[in-house]
Amino acid sequence: MSPDPGLALGIDVSHYRGQIDWQLVVNDGVHFSITKATDGGYFVDPTFDYNWTQMRRVGLIRGAYHFFRPAVDPEEQAELFLSIVGNILHETDLPAILDVEAYPSYVRDEYYEFSLAQRQQRVRRWLDVVGAATGRNPIIYTNQSTWQATLGNTQDFKQFPLWVANYGVSKPYVPAGNWGGNGWEMWQYSATGTVQGINDGLPPVDLNVYKSSESAMNNWLGITGPRSLPPNVTNAEMLTAVAAAAQAMNASVQTWITRLDFAYLSTPVSNRARLYDGLAIEEMPLTDQEKAALLDAIEVVQSDPNPNELEGLTNQDMINAFYRAADLLGMPGWTLIQMAELNWLVTNRHAPYTGPSIDELPGLNATQKAALREVLGLTPTDDGGDDDDQDDSGDDEPTEPFPGLTNQMMINAFYEAASTLGLPGWSLITIAELTDLVDERQVIYQGPLIAEMAGLDEDQKEAVARALGLDAPGDDDIIITYPGMVNQDMINVFYRAATQFNQNGWTWIERAQLEYMAATRMDRYEPYRGERVEQLPNLETEEKAALQDELGAFQNF
Repeated sequence: MSPDPGLALGIDVSHYRGQIDWQLVVNDGVHFSITKATDGGYFVDPTFDYNWTQMRRVGLIRGAYHFFRPAVDPEEQAELFLSIVGNILHETDLPAILDVEAYPSYVRDEYYEFSLAQRQQRVRRWLDVVGAATGRNPIIYTNQSTWQATLGNTQDFKQFPLWVANYGVSKPYVPAGNWGGNGWEMWQYSATGTVQGINDGLPPVDLNVYKSSESAMNNWLGITGPRSLPPNVTNAEMLTAVAAAAQAMNASVQTWITRLDFAYLSTPVSNRARLYDGLAIEEMPLTDQEKAALLDAIEVVQSDPNPNELEGLTNQDMINAFYRAADLLGMPGWTLIQMAELNWLVTNRHAPYTGPSIDELPGLNATQKAALREVLGLTPTDDGGDDDDQDDSGDDEPTEPFPGLTNQMMINAFYEAASTLGLPGWSLITIAELTDLVDERQVIYQGPLIAEMAGLDEDQKEAVARALGLDAPGDDDIIITYPGMVNQDMINVFYRAATQFNQNGWTWIERAQLEYMAATRMDRYEPYRGERVEQLPNLETEEKAALQDELGAFQNF
């Protein structure tokens, strides 16, 4: 059953959906989208920044949600969400959203560690902290059974707008006496939708509607016309432009940063690499003359002798290029990335690359820059030859057990692994004696190899390895199949390749003995850890070639 077609259509996504073509999503009639930001006290969705900034740039109404973990201090959870979203949640965005559900089973068990009154108090505390920080009542996402079983079907939260989940019905069952008489604001009516731009137009994706029309939703959020867009710069570049503009106006740089409330652009340091998503220039509390000076400064920051040479590349593309270039140079790839001061690339691998051009990379000599140009297929430049002062021997091996992996990425992997084991993520981190990872989230992981992690049994080690896209835990025998690819991605590749032969993709999957990829919905979004295409059994040479073509089109492997 489908809702009234006159209602505003929306979707919700997380890192399980991979990289999304947001323009195709808009073209398919979607009016709003909600993306996962954080989970519990430590997990940050690795696709949040990309999804958040791109949704704004294609004109979608957008929202961000936090998955509530009852066993984690609600204030810590609120602070995590606010650290990621708080400074870039605008009045025309949906209010902050709290996901309250008793799934998986270990989350349900966490609720029952507390009395009913304590459960309600913990949920309320997150809502109060985030509401006070953002100036709006957050939205609650839940369903009738969860709210009744874990929150006692209380009506005490009726002032918070309700996003209710209920599938296969003509109208949703609403908990808490029709939410205290207020009814629902948004309804998630399907978990198996199809939207262009996501999973290559294949299911599943969650579908939602607002309670009224698109224009009514716009009115609710105070949207009266096209919204102003921010300049396409990183936070670091915006700070550079602000400093230049302030100096041009004979003003204090710190005064401008304070007026614009821009301290967050560089706090923590990892924020500098994020794409700027603050106020548009015309919305800033500046005079017309000051705005003009800032626009001029931004144009200077954006100027480049080869402005389009890296257009379309993601951070992961650049990481791959550095490793290929380093191979040509006979040195470790991560060492080359560190020399170029691009460690931050790993904090958001799927985001568009917004760093310096090849010629402006610090710390690299002409030979190293030429190697990068070669592997990227760019035209060589004449820049005077090698810099004899640069030590490019590459003799020192990197000390990182997993080059490019940050502490936050390892935290995320533990949470994903724990979900497959029916355990809380923080419990698994504690068992592995890695609780200090949260002290410095964005530094490169320097802890033990998976095989050496204290306290973990073999099943737990294997689950962590799978969450990281590794074949199996071990010292020197770790094999990465296709990092970043989940089973659903590989299923899609099989179906597209099979169509070239007018055959069914599932028959190819069965012949290749990969049926396990679709055993359950959860399995579909596990990292792909099967054989590489060229090693798959029972497939003809031309079939493998078709798979390789589709694989290359998917992610440039």
